[in-house]
Amino acid sequence: ANTTPIIASDTGAISEQVSPANGYLIARNSVDELVKALESFLALSPAQKSALAEASYAKARDHFSWPVVAARYHQLFTTLAHA
Repeated sequence: ANTTPIIASDTGAISEQVSPANGYLIARNSVDELVKALESFLALSPAQKSALAEASYAKARDHFSWPVVAARYHQLFTTLAHA
């Protein structure tokens, strides 16, 4: 995972990874929204950009890292084995 703010199109499961806390989620194929997101991002202070970046890293670490995913699968398989 990186400490990087995100600007992404709302496709697939991207909305699970991007929120106003860590970046910008824009409508698919919307050039206007992309321009607005880029302008908004560029207008942020260095501290605000850093906060978005740290939030991206925290979300990835807390929800999508291998230890977290492995623990979820272990719990799923344990539940299924005892069903």
